[in-house]
Amino acid sequence: MHSALNLQLVTARRLTPLLEHLARTMRESPLPPREDDIIVVQSQGMRRWLTLELADAFGAVASMEMLFPSGFIHQLARRLEIATVPRDEVDAFSRDALAWRVESLLRRLPDEA
Repeated sequence: MHSALNLQLVTARRLTPLLEHLARTMRESPLPPREDDIIVVQSQGMRRWLTLELADAFGAVASMEMLFPSGFIHQLARRLEIATVPRDEVDAFSRDALAWRVESLLRRLPDEA
């Protein structure tokens, strides 16, 4: 049995508002025990920075997965029971393929006022 999937996409021009939103959401709506928050990060440096900032905000960081975009997409596909690409074929969720697909989607977002 799969738990409910709650996906939120939050964007900002700077990191500080994103960190504040994440911390507020985690504080106001914590997940049930034994469920992990899954956060998509772009780099090891971002993962480390976010871990340290959240540890400062909460005193410790636990029950959290920080995945790169391709790892997140593969995990999501497994949870939704969507077949993934065999290893000998081109991976549509690879870093290079995702960069162009995400960039295309971001260009379609309306400009902030």
